[in-house]
Amino acid sequence: MSSLRMIPWTLAMAYSGFLIAGRGSRSFDHNAISETVIGAVLGFLLAMLFTLRAKRKQSELEHSARSWFRFSLPH
Repeated sequence: MSSLRMIPWTLAMAYSGFLIAGRGSRSFDHNAISETVIGAVLGFLLAMLFTLRAKRKQSELEHSARSWFRFSLPH
């Protein structure tokens, strides 16, 4: 699941960086390349952040469910 989340974020942010360079498809110079690389790196980092957050949230839910079941079972 984590790799599925990383691909769209990386591609979308790379494309956003390309658009921020303001050149469009007419000119592909050093500025456009560097903005695309920066966007791709930021997209990858965002995907890592969201993936780690989702894993942490899942483990917190599992932990709270285990503690709830532990207290609800008769002794």
